Amino acid sequence: MKLFSNSFSLEEKPSLLQCWQKWRSLVGPNYLLGLACLCGSAGWFLIVDSWKTNKEGYFSAFFLNYAIAISYSFYLFSVKDMKVFWKRQPSHSIPHRLLNWWLWIISCFALNRYLPAFQQATTWLEIVLVASAALSIVYSTLPLLPNRLKWAFYVGWGSSFFLWLYFAVYLLPTYPLSTLGILFLGLGFHSFVPLFLVASHLKIIYQGFLSYRPQPIVWGLMAPIFCIGLLIFQWSLTTYRLNNLYTTTELNTSDELPNWTKLAQQIDKSWITERILKSGLVYHTPTNNYDFTASSNRFEGIRYHDPIVVLGAWWTSLEVSSNERIKILETLYDARHDAQERIWTGSDLQTNQVITNTRIYPSYRLAYTEKTLSIQNVSPNSWQQEEAIYTFYLPEGSVVSALSLWIGEREEKGYLTTTTKADSAYKTVVGVERRDPSVVHWQEGNTVKVRVFPCTPRENRRFKIGITSPLKIEGNNLVYHNIYFKGPSTLHTTETIRVELTEKVEGWQGLWPLNQHLMVSYQGNYTPAWVLKFIAPSLSPNKFIFQQKAYQLAPYRPSLALFLPNNIYLDINEGWKQSDFEKICQLFNYKNLWVYDNEMISISPQNAGEVFKRLSQYRFSLFPIYRITNPAQSLLITAGTFNAPTLQDIKGSVFAQNLTKKAAHLPSIPTVCLNNILSPYIKTLHELRLLTVVHSSTNKLEVLIKKRQFRIPKTSETPLVALVESAQMIIKEEPYLAHSSASKTPQAPDHLLRLYAYNHLLQQIGGKYFQKENLADTLIAEAAQAHIVSPISSLVVLETQADYERFDLKKSINSLDNAALKKSGAIPEPHEWALVILLICLIVYAWIRPNGNLF
Repeated sequence: MKLFSNSFSLEEKPSLLQCWQKWRSLVGPNYLLGLACLCGSAGWFLIVDSWKTNKEGYFSAFFLNYAIAISYSFYLFSVKDMKVFWKRQPSHSIPHRLLNWWLWIISCFALNRYLPAFQQATTWLEIVLVASAALSIVYSTLPLLPNRLKWAFYVGWGSSFFLWLYFAVYLLPTYPLSTLGILFLGLGFHSFVPLFLVASHLKIIYQGFLSYRPQPIVWGLMAPIFCIGLLIFQWSLTTYRLNNLYTTTELNTSDELPNWTKLAQQIDKSWITERILKSGLVYHTPTNNYDFTASSNRFEGIRYHDPIVVLGAWWTSLEVSSNERIKILETLYDARHDAQERIWTGSDLQTNQVITNTRIYPSYRLAYTEKTLSIQNVSPNSWQQEEAIYTFYLPEGSVVSALSLWIGEREEKGYLTTTTKADSAYKTVVGVERRDPSVVHWQEGNTVKVRVFPCTPRENRRFKIGITSPLKIEGNNLVYHNIYFKGPSTLHTTETIRVELTEKVEGWQGLWPLNQHLMVSYQGNYTPAWVLKFIAPSLSPNKFIFQQKAYQLAPYRPSLALFLPNNIYLDINEGWKQSDFEKICQLFNYKNLWVYDNEMISISPQNAGEVFKRLSQYRFSLFPIYRITNPAQSLLITAGTFNAPTLQDIKGSVFAQNLTKKAAHLPSIPTVCLNNILSPYIKTLHELRLLTVVHSSTNKLEVLIKKRQFRIPKTSETPLVALVESAQMIIKEEPYLAHSSASKTPQAPDHLLRLYAYNHLLQQIGGKYFQKENLADTLIAEAAQAHIVSPISSLVVLETQADYERFDLKKSINSLDNAALKKSGAIPEPHEWALVILLICLIVYAWIRPNGNLF
């Protein structure tokens, strides 16, 4: 049986022109008209998709796709190229029928934007849909194709059949309602289009069996069955393991940590596991189908339709609660920003522009960076108010020292207050009164969170954040790392960068050259990751003087102290190498070696292999330092992992309660990190000075142990010293003597006080981290004086002075206020001196004139 009535065979290889002419004569003008309609409908669909219009706009735009589809259908009926029943369908017009159904499919997806039976398709599903459409067009050329391409076509066509079978079955529950919907402008007909494509596939498969070969069709049908079966089996197996693991953790006798942390430690971190955890949160499942009123303001903001997830979740489900799954995703899949609690949606927001303005102080080993961001709301509704949330990733030891929000044309600067007051004021204004606030909060892991509200389509919203950062020492170089962020899309974001140095440097390295004015400039697309390097100069002896106190830098010179640990605790996780473990066991001859696995376990030659094999499979570890016996004479050895819980994640657990009770009285525990990576948990304990961490290899550790030495940061006898380890410097606070020679030297930048206060606050919080709200009243004065964001303090901007008074927020007296490039406290530059001298001359000139006027 022939596929088309005028099909032919090619005995010679024709030219492309001949192929085109033969194909055109084969399909006829009606098919070419259908192709033009398909291109027009698809183009209109993509144009509307880029508009980001509202639902009413999508519904209006849908009617053009609908009109094209229904017009071509009536046209085919009128020229008798399409029949109601397949048996009456002329063979030569089968390609026309396929083309017609694809016009209806585009109309289906256009209507889906208004009545979402399907959420946004995943990337792989979009590719498969495009491939299926391409096969439908290729079918019209089938008589012209060589055998190899025909073979490939039938393999693909057999596979494509299951795609439309899936859609037809998925929409089965909508058929009764859709039947009634046909009476309303025929819209209900769209639900049946996948069913018609299933029939089309079956017809062509049947013809292929009769006129070609069954083998490629069988391959095409069997491949999806095998893949789907394998995926469902793997999904079921992974879900069973997760449920079994979760049950085991619940039966565990130790209840120190939440169950989700124990599950996350042992989880198989695969793409199937990620989809299982995101089922119902990010991906649609059979339990939440046809939720036409569902909000997209959940988790990542957009929900996806993935047939793999639907089939897997239909087969079996996970017993872990949504909140616990979100915690695991935050920990293992870097989803903290996406899972932040929202008061308002931000789905229509994008970052329009970034202005980065940085001043680097080489001899002070610090930099001050201002990031000014412009937020655009692309919603078509002029009244649509949305909330922008940004997470800024700061270099180690950095602190936020300024926040501004533009209200109209006016730049309003932030007030510093306790975190609790700032959060309460922001949520009240945003959630109830819906007016203009912004707030920045400190977070663990060198990050801060900025919230801005409202962002409307009427005008772009601007805010500015200022960050004081120490420069990292790498060998002989000082390194400045750009501050990047996560937030509204940066796909079309432009950026202007200006970097200024306060003195000449040697060995400049960077993406952009340093000009003669000691400046770097760039304008173009947003660039999140870039670094600048130069040879480190000597530290400046200058002091910053404020409130009868002087702040001065000094080199950090860690000393080697006599140290022979009585007990060695190994914090084992997947970051460890077996060779390091074995070498440490041999180094200490298996004496006084301990690991923690729900209880302290002593390491011996008999159990070492088994214990390491079990613990090294853990994704992360949370070593209970409060269980360490005689901590001053103990050594903790760890290897970090990037993805791990923070202290805030386990707040309220028995682990946190025990840490709060005992850690405040613990001395700083000597700690060695073997892989130069600190997990968020260990990093926070190090910042709080509960651990004294040094980075070392097992070889260097062996030398130190044999010499009975350990590097201890003995900075000073006085507590009025802040260690900035990344910059290898300390900041000392001393009484200011006005008559001393130091008073005649130029003043250092005020950022010395800001860095000192930040590190000093962390040191004072220490083991009382989980009680930091209770410490706010006693420590807030130090944070307010330096005007910095910390675990106890936040910056907030409100609309009016009355708002500040209502929430008892007062501008700090005798404080540094918001940091700024224009008043950094450094020596005025030559052009600034020129302006000062000119102003003085004008004043003197006006004073000596008889009439007291300038002119």
